[in-house]
Amino acid sequence: MSLSQYPQRHALHNEIHARPPESMTAPVAVSHVVMLTSPSERAASRAHVAE
Repeated sequence: MSLSQYPQRHALHNEIHARPPESMTAPVAVSHVVMLTSPSERAASRAHVAE
């Protein structure tokens, strides 16, 4: 049995690894949120997360 690949897996992987991570000092809590939105929903989603 093989798992099917998500169609955008390679593009998402490349986007996540496109920039070096920011330097952080311990102790720190880090969350990584990924959301799939349409271009028209993007600004509203970012504003909601920033609240």
